[in-house]
Amino acid sequence: MIAKHPATEYATWTIPGASFTVSYWLSLFHEIDFQVNEGYRRIPHGGIEIGGLLFGSAEENAARIEAFRIIECEHSRGPSFVLSERDLAALRTQLSSAGSDSELDGLKLLGWFIAHTRSDLEVNERENRLFNELFPEPGKLMILIKPERFQPTRFAFLVRGADGKLAGTTGENAIILPLPGRAERAGSGEVASIPAPVSKSRPAKAQPESPGPESEAPLDVKPAAVPSKESTAQDPDPLATPATIPVPIEPPLIPAAAAGLPRPPLAPLSMEPPPSHDLPSIEEIRRRRSEAIRQPDPSETRAAHQQITQGIQQDSRRSNARLAIVLFIAAALGCVVGYFIYLQLPPAVIPLNVEKRSPELIISWPSEQTRDAGYAALRVDDGDPIVLSPEQKTQGQAAIHSAGGNVKIELIAQHWMRDSRGILRYVEPLSASPARASQ
Repeated sequence: MIAKHPATEYATWTIPGASFTVSYWLSLFHEIDFQVNEGYRRIPHGGIEIGGLLFGSAEENAARIEAFRIIECEHSRGPSFVLSERDLAALRTQLSSAGSDSELDGLKLLGWFIAHTRSDLEVNERENRLFNELFPEPGKLMILIKPERFQPTRFAFLVRGADGKLAGTTGENAIILPLPGRAERAGSGEVASIPAPVSKSRPAKAQPESPGPESEAPLDVKPAAVPSKESTAQDPDPLATPATIPVPIEPPLIPAAAAGLPRPPLAPLSMEPPPSHDLPSIEEIRRRRSEAIRQPDPSETRAAHQQITQGIQQDSRRSNARLAIVLFIAAALGCVVGYFIYLQLPPAVIPLNVEKRSPELIISWPSEQTRDAGYAALRVDDGDPIVLSPEQKTQGQAAIHSAGGNVKIELIAQHWMRDSRGILRYVEPLSASPARASQ
């Protein structure tokens, strides 16, 4: 598609450290942005890359971009912008016949733009070789465009210098487009480009360093506590590995008569009961029993504490495992629900049709694209939006007054999770043949 209109709203960009300035029509580049994002959303995981030729005026240290044409690519080698032999032949024919296009009258070929939806904003070897072949003159432009999910599209400008090398921005120094109308509010007709925020999708990777013998962290090994002799004797550890305790062997008893020794005198038998103080009283027995109940054995206390601690740790591990399983199931269900909701969204591109009913143009589209939209409006030749009424959104039809034979019509519908958009250009034929619309 070509967009060329007299306008004063331009944005400018200057090569860092040089005097070469590029100015571009903002409405034109917003239309290029729409074309690139349309290809980006066409298929998942990177979309389809497109490219186009840039036209405008050029001076010694300045260039102004005012029109573009899409480069046809059959994508025979995949969704990336890789031109086949047939595509290259068609591109050379397109370059040679550009001078015969009435809409490009007075404009020069300035270079091209390429969408990088599957790679960074860096010129690869294939693009550099083809650019050197097709645009060898100094001052030719190469613009790399990368759409971002939930972020503004980034643009990288490159200009061929007098030495034949490309100079300009890289992926880290890209720009984003100013909003339409900012130049008019500034009052000068031109506004500076906005530096793009640094992308955080790929943080810098730190090179791992192999630790040397001096940089290795010492192992935190704590020596086992060695119990003292007193503690071992008084408070034995019931969990310690039992050791074999040698038992002293006493010599056998030999009768005194056999050993030739005199027999000791026998003690006389006493019929008196033993003293009463040797036996504990009933109150003493009760007191000792209550103290034993109140003061349990320390070894048994430690063993019970260890069992309780082990049980708590096992319960904690089981709880963590159950929590991880629940979180995984919840994440999977969230992904399924999100994908189902995404499938219910209306398409991003709205097909438009136009019919001439003098002095009006009847614009029609599928009514389901705007029936439930919170906001829907038409823009004619990049003018102010014309908000659609509820009847127009339900019927999928609206009428506008035709101001000329070449009209650009744009329909914007905003839904709760996605914005849909449709663009077409109506060109009234010079002859009496039926009207045609180019989208």
